[in-house]
Formats: sequence, C-alpha cells, structure tokens
Amino acid sequence: MHKSKSLGAYAALGFVPLSLLVFASCSTTAQPVPPSSPGGALCTADQLNRFKGLPATPELGAEIRKASGARIFRWLPKGTIITMEYNADRVNVHLDEANRVERARCG
Repeated sequence: MHKSKSLGAYAALGFVPLSLLVFASCSTTAQPVPPSSPGGALCTADQLNRFKGLPATPELGAEIRKASGARIFRWLPKGTIITMEYNADRVNVHLDEANRVERARCG
C-alpha cells in the first residue's frame, strides 16, 4: 500500500509540469507593430464614414484600404473575436449581420 501512495505522488508531480506545458502551448505572443511612416501613422480614418452601410466586397475592401492609407486590412464579421493590440498601419472594417459595413477604424 505504501508503494501506491508514492506512485500517486509521482504521478501528481508529473501531471503538474505536463499541464503547464499544455497551457503554455495555448498562449499567444503579441505580434510586433510594424514601423509606421516617418510622418506618423499610415492609417487615417477621416474618409471612412462614407463606407457605412455598403455591402462587403473585395472591391470595397480595396477602396477602404486606399482611402485610409493603411498597409494592412481586415474584415471583421459580426461576432468575430479579435486581438486588441493597436497597429497604426491597419484598418479594421466591422460588418453587421448582413455583411454591410458597420464602421471602419484604424488600429
């Protein structure tokens, strides 16, 4: 009976490092923010309100990216889980349930 208790203790000790390894593999690392232009952030939101309500299409995405000056573009359908890091070279286009532009923001 003494042996089973000591084996149980070793099993428990072995489980802790294994569980930490499993959780560590699920973690994410923050992506570095790419350098912006010498004049400041590349993305500007001044011209983005005009796209509100328009249906999401590849052509509209290209137009939004061009209007914002952003180097990076991403569609964000309703309910999408996103990272919250700020990227000055990115434009985020939030879509509603009907895949129409709800809002477009830099970051």
